[in-house]
Amino acid sequence: MRLRQSSIAVVIPACNAEQTIAAAIRSVLAQVAPPEEIIVVDDGSVDDTAGVVTGLFDSVRLIRQPNQGAAVARQTGTAAATTDYIAYLDADDWWPEGSFANCREAIEREKVDFLLADLQRARPGDGEDAYWPRNRTFFPWADKYFSGCRTDSGMDKLYKLPPELGLSLLLHGYPVFPSTMLVRREVLETVGGWDARFRRCQDFDLGLRIARYFPLHYLDEVQAILGLHEGNENARDYYLKQTRGDIRVLLAHLDESRDDATYRRQVAEALGRKYCGLGYSHRVSGEGRLARENYLKSFQWPGKRTHALIRWCLSFVG
Repeated sequence: MRLRQSSIAVVIPACNAEQTIAAAIRSVLAQVAPPEEIIVVDDGSVDDTAGVVTGLFDSVRLIRQPNQGAAVARQTGTAAATTDYIAYLDADDWWPEGSFANCREAIEREKVDFLLADLQRARPGDGEDAYWPRNRTFFPWADKYFSGCRTDSGMDKLYKLPPELGLSLLLHGYPVFPSTMLVRREVLETVGGWDARFRRCQDFDLGLRIARYFPLHYLDEVQAILGLHEGNENARDYYLKQTRGDIRVLLAHLDESRDDATYRRQVAEALGRKYCGLGYSHRVSGEGRLARENYLKSFQWPGKRTHALIRWCLSFVG
C-alpha cells in the first residue's frame, strides 16, 4: 500500500489559560513527528496566557483576538492554518504520547475526511492510575455502530462509518470532543467551519454538519486526556449544561433543514431523546416539576413519546 503524506496543523483556542496552556503545547511538541503548525488563538484572555506562549514556545504561532468564544477562536486558527488537515486541542487538555503518530498513520493509509477518537479524563498532575475510564465505556450501545465497519487499512482499531451511520451515532448521543478531532481542510470549508452562534456544543453542531455528507472515521484508542476542573468535573451539572446546549443546536438544525424531511425527522427524534434524558435526570434528583416539564417537551417530538408519557405519570408518585 502506497502511503500518502499530508500536513497537519494543531489549533488551540485559549481563554485565561495561563495555568494549563504550557502543558497542552508541550504534549503536542512531545509527539513523534509533531505537526507542521501549532497555532494558539488567545480569545481575549485577561491573564498571562499570551505571555506564557510567547515566552516559552518560539515555534508556536500566537493570534490574539477579543473574546468571541471557542467556536470563533477555532475558526480563526483554522483560517490561519496552511495545512491539509486541522487537529484541535483545548487549552486545558493534553495528548498522550503516540496520539499524533496514530493520526498520521490513519490519514496516510486512508482517505480520512473526519476522524474522532476515544479519550479519558483526569485532573492535571494525576497519575495514569487516577484517570477516569475510557469515554467509550459509558456508551456501550455504540458497539453496534462499529460492528462490520473496521477498515482494511491495517489499523485494527480504525473504523469507517458511512454518513448514514456516522450521523445516527452522533444524533443518538455519542459525543464529539474537539481534542480528539481531525478534519480535512476541504471538508471544513465545504460545511462552513465553526458556527459562532454556539458558545456551547459547537463541536456537536460541526460534527452533525460534517457527518451528514462525509464518512466518519473512529479510532478506538485514547487520543486525548480532558482536563478536569470546577467547570466540568461534576458529572450531573456537566450533563445538564451539555444537553441543553445540544438542544439549542438541534433546534437550529431543525429550523435550517426545511427541505430535508429525512434529516428533520432524525433531528426531531433526537430532540425527543434529549428532553426525555433531562426529565430522567431531574426525576432521579427529586426535582419532580422539572422532570414533568421535560417529559412533556419530549412528548412533543417523535421517538420517545410512549416512554416520556410513562415517565411523566411516574413522576407524580416519586
